[in-house]
Amino acid sequence: MARTPVSRAGQNRVSAKVAHLVESGEKPNTPAGRKAALGMAYGMENAGRLGPRGGYTREPNRGAATRPYTPPSAALPRPRPRPRPRPVAPPRTPIIKPPAGELVQATKQLPRMAKGGVVKHPGFKAVQAGIAKNITPRVQGQSKSEAAGAILAASSRNASKAAHKANPRLNRVKG
Repeated sequence: MARTPVSRAGQNRVSAKVAHLVESGEKPNTPAGRKAALGMAYGMENAGRLGPRGGYTREPNRGAATRPYTPPSAALPRPRPRPRPRPVAPPRTPIIKPPAGELVQATKQLPRMAKGGVVKHPGFKAVQAGIAKNITPRVQGQSKSEAAGAILAASSRNASKAAHKANPRLNRVKG
């Protein structure tokens, strides 16, 4: 029979209560009666209802140094889930119109847009060139372009199904 972990003082209170229950005749002095008294005393101890010499206390955790009663987790009410904060859109930058009559030269090429306003993939060569700018090859004799191609191929193979659906050319990557 598995016992509830109880402190040394708690064990003394439990054994005093078992002796009191058997001596008073509330529980018979048989193995089954002592077992029932023991279960009753452990329950009172866990609820914080046993006094210093096994007596009953009306207010739990008053006078006796017992641990507070904690109900089983199934009986506890579940906390309500907190609502997730909505993402805040970044502030829009104002569009500055040039004065009338002036020509404005574009300094940066804008990404191409596909149907539905989604930015199209710039192409594997352009992405490979972008990766090659920021890496150093690990293998001696390997060029930056080759190392970037290996990195791009590995990340293409590990791309999600949604990425493959958006860009079917990911399926063409060998390996």
